[in-house]
Amino acid sequence: MALTGLLLAVIVTTAGVSDNVIGTALLGQAATIHPILAKIWVDA
Repeated sequence: MALTGLLLAVIVTTAGVSDNVIGTALLGQAATIHPILAKIWVDA
């Protein structure tokens, strides 16, 4: 398993946006762009 720590997708929002809402959108974006993703670590 390769763990390089590269950014795969980025979304910039205002402080009022819920981490849960934008996190779901970001994970969907990353999975669409990189369909071989098997595990994703996130930090909000």
